[in-house]
Amino acid sequence: MLKKMTVVVGFAMVALAVACGGGISQSTECKDYVACYKHTVGGTTQDSVYGDMGTCWTTGVQATADSCTAACKTALESLKTSYSDAGC
Repeated sequence: MLKKMTVVVGFAMVALAVACGGGISQSTECKDYVACYKHTVGGTTQDSVYGDMGTCWTTGVQATADSCTAACKTALESLKTSYSDAGC
C-alpha cells in the first residue's frame, strides 16, 4: 500500500511540475541575450518569450526550450555584431 501511495504522490508531483512550467529554467544564452537586448535596443519586448518567465520555459517542453536557446544564441551574436562596442 505504501509503495502505491508513493507512486501516486510521485506522479502528482510530476504533473504539478509540468503544469507549473516543468521546472525548465531560462538558459544562460537567453539571459545574456535579454540583457544585451535591453542594453542595446532597449525595452522589454523580448521578456515575454525569452525572459525568465517567458513562454520558452513555462511550456515545460524541453524541445521548445532548446529551440529558444538556439534562437537566443543566434540573436545575441547578431547584437554583438551590430553593437560591437556595447559590451555584451
